[in-house]
Amino acid sequence: MNLLHFRLAAACTMSLLFASSAQAQQQDGDRVDLAALTQIKNEAFQHSQVMENLFYISEVYGPRINNSRNHRAAAEWAMQQLKAWGLQNVHLETSPGRHGTDSAG
Repeated sequence: MNLLHFRLAAACTMSLLFASSAQAQQQDGDRVDLAALTQIKNEAFQHSQVMENLFYISEVYGPRINNSRNHRAAAEWAMQQLKAWGLQNVHLETSPGRHGTDSAG
């Protein structure tokens, strides 16, 4: 099966799945909250920090072996980010057998 036929088959399958789920929603009386959907889309397209976070965790801190210097630095960065976003009780957990010991990194 060539790529064009595969894409066509995938598109048809997805269309059928979406059509059947839309019909099931109408039958159950479920309504889509368009205002909430618009707000979610706006946040995703206007205020997303996904690429910035991906850059930091993959390029700035790079490869991370457990309990290495990069691993600890990335974990500290992630904790600071979560706290800055307002999350509470953000903390590091130790690996079994490590119990917070600091090995060379």
